[in-house]
Amino acid sequence: GEGGASGEGAASSSAASSSAATDDAASAVDNGKGKEADVQKAAAKVAVVDRSVGLMENMLEWRHCAPTAPDTMDIYPFFTTDPFVMENAPSVFFAGNQPEFGTSLVDGPDGHKVRVVSVPRFSASGTAVLLDLATLDCAPIKLSGLRAD
Repeated sequence: GEGGASGEGAASSSAASSSAATDDAASAVDNGKGKEADVQKAAAKVAVVDRSVGLMENMLEWRHCAPTAPDTMDIYPFFTTDPFVMENAPSVFFAGNQPEFGTSLVDGPDGHKVRVVSVPRFSASGTAVLLDLATLDCAPIKLSGLRAD
């Protein structure tokens, strides 16, 4: 949109932490399974996480929280202002109910770091995410034994 960021100050990926999906892909190869299906399944998991984090990085670069609204989302169309434009880059940008945990640290437009976090669906994964606001370090924690199944 008009209020979004241009190429100037755009976020760029500077580092990505390992995720469970990346670990799965590595173990499928390292364990010598040699099964094409296992490697493809693990690679597909990595692609989903990379896509989720990558889309959030794009939204941060574009400085827009809902880039397809109102065309593809049930959101009231605003005519004079766009409430979804991010005037300032946040320190943390996250999305919940994602398929897997994923994270990256990107450079913000004014030189500060922005932690991008893909938070997995808790009801399906039992995974929560801890974030140290002072250092922006981030890690998933798996909680088990909470279901009545």
